[in-house]
Amino acid sequence: MSFEKKIEAADNTETVPLFTGIDSWADLETTIDATPGLRTSSGQPYRLEDLADGLEVARGTRFNNFQGITSSEGLRETVACLLIEEAKNLIELSALLTHIKEISGSSENYSRDKLVQQIQLIVDGEAPPQVLTRAYGLRDTLTRLLQTEMKTAT
Repeated sequence: MSFEKKIEAADNTETVPLFTGIDSWADLETTIDATPGLRTSSGQPYRLEDLADGLEVARGTRFNNFQGITSSEGLRETVACLLIEEAKNLIELSALLTHIKEISGSSENYSRDKLVQQIQLIVDGEAPPQVLTRAYGLRDTLTRLLQTEMKTAT
């Protein structure tokens, strides 16, 4: 294959962000520890101590604003997913959503207001869970929380 063809093939290859697909805090920490030279979205070096402190705060409080964590390599989205999946009730889920401006679903972008509206319709029994995007684990988390609330109500 000629050099030009190799360059063209490389240009057509989609890169997957480093943190995509991580589904546990342990895996996230392992990946961060094994990733020297991680940079912020503005290209500045990210000190691992700062990143570890940010993750500890985000994970420890659940209600903290995780927007301070770099979005580079999909890290902020991964942290948001992990926090949403850990929500123990609708109040925690609502508190996390206050820190999300927008979520990209498979077919559209959802504003925080639209997400809250959809969740309220589902909670009130006026819409099925399928109206809510699966992105960030929202639909699965809401379904789990509603099932938990139903069990405790009976």
